[in-house]
Amino acid sequence: MKKLSLLVLFIAIGLNGQENNENIVSPKVLDQPAFRVGEYLKYTLDYGLISAGYAELSIEEKSKKDGKWTYHMAGYGRTTGITDWAFRTRDYYDTYISEKDLLPIEFIRDVDEGGYLINRHVFFDHNSLTAKDSKLSLDSSIAINPGTQDLLSAFYYLRCLDVSDLNRGDKIQLTIFMDHENYPFQLKYLGKETVKIDSGKVKCLKFIPVVQDGRVFRDEESITLWVSDDENKIPVYVKSKLKVGSVKVRLDEYKNLKNPLTFVN
Repeated sequence: MKKLSLLVLFIAIGLNGQENNENIVSPKVLDQPAFRVGEYLKYTLDYGLISAGYAELSIEEKSKKDGKWTYHMAGYGRTTGITDWAFRTRDYYDTYISEKDLLPIEFIRDVDEGGYLINRHVFFDHNSLTAKDSKLSLDSSIAINPGTQDLLSAFYYLRCLDVSDLNRGDKIQLTIFMDHENYPFQLKYLGKETVKIDSGKVKCLKFIPVVQDGRVFRDEESITLWVSDDENKIPVYVKSKLKVGSVKVRLDEYKNLKNPLTFVN
């Protein structure tokens, strides 16, 4: 299977999923994005009782690319402490997404995960439904599905969906392009819960990615994702049970959110 990316664990954990077309819904994209230039998010990753690493996500700027106004998002993830000694990981990501439709235009992935190296530089053409990686032959063209996202752009796109009418059991589906393949990705809605993080208690929407049993994770519901139930829609906590141990990802720091993060008593 694909190695898990430290930076986008809460997205990549679902990429080995099986398609299940029951209860699929198609929420509309909000008129205004849930983020703005300057937003910064930092997540801490724990493996059991060990602090294993962290990931940072930031929106760098807005500029024109190929005649389109685009957002530039950057991500960085790394292991720390004993995990860095045992399995050194450095993940770098960049995505440029269209301001108009939030679709990726260009995606860069440069990772070193325990000596497993990946270097991608992908250009998307959503009119012809193709993607090209400049690291491959210039003539190489890979078919993509309508609305395809990359690993990092998916994080921001999902935050901009109107999920106010979701019912328990509804599933949001999209295609994520990774390593020259199209992956169906589904998030199943489980309702609302309040989650405590270091900053306080946050009312959240609870989701699980649909994953395949018998590989890395124990069962379909071994991964749980809590997203702030406010206008930001940022993941605040992820918990996943592995065959050996568990991984927890928590929001550790945030700056320059478009909307205040809502806390409850």
